[in-house]
Amino acid sequence: AGLHAAGTLFALMVIKAFVENQYFYHTTNIALRVQAMLQASIYTKSLRLAESNAATPPVTLMQVDTAKVFELAYAVHTLWNGIFQVLGYSFLLIHYVGGAGLAGLAVLALCLPTNAALQRKLSMLNRESTRASEARVSRTGEILEGIRAIRQMGWEDVFQHSVRKLREAEISAKQRRDGVLAILISCFSALPPFMISVVLLVYAGGPSGFGSVAFRPSIVFAALSVLNQIRFPLLFYPSALEALAEGRAAAGRIAT
Repeated sequence: AGLHAAGTLFALMVIKAFVENQYFYHTTNIALRVQAMLQASIYTKSLRLAESNAATPPVTLMQVDTAKVFELAYAVHTLWNGIFQVLGYSFLLIHYVGGAGLAGLAVLALCLPTNAALQRKLSMLNRESTRASEARVSRTGEILEGIRAIRQMGWEDVFQHSVRKLREAEISAKQRRDGVLAILISCFSALPPFMISVVLLVYAGGPSGFGSVAFRPSIVFAALSVLNQIRFPLLFYPSALEALAEGRAAAGRIAT
């Protein structure tokens, strides 16, 4: 029976690895096709449109914004399938440890409003960072177009100071954005171990009906395995949310 169970587990892990690799392969393939299609469309339109009439330089759209859309296309499925994974593993957790699993899910529910507030803040800072970058790129383009007149009039220091101020504002916006992103990632990273601690504490010392009657290694290790699986969608969620915020902004710039 033990060998049969071990063989079944090995076969399931092989199937899981195969399916996951196929998922990542096809997702990457689709994202690359979306990026290539956008780059081709932007290049074709840039041949018919004067660069001075574009709100954002075509080269920036092709190199930077299409990369953001690529990240969005790659991570967008995590936003919906991560929810199904968490729900499925939560059901298994409750099945194994009973009411103690609800304690871990309560911890997850309590952290969601904080994570949502951090995500809204991150989205706002992403837009602020994008506006600062566009202002700096636009000013640099204007300087390069009139570089001969600037050199003749001796205005290099004035425009250098102007670009430096814009660059400092851009760096400041990016630093604030990265600070909020670091807090968001830290919250998601610390959540699974904290959930494990709460579940085990309630399971071992909670009232009757919360698992304190049968504290067996088979149940504990199964619950730990399920909680470990919950970590992966939670760890990928911050990067997926960031890709969503930046990808929507990039798609808006490409559309205009």
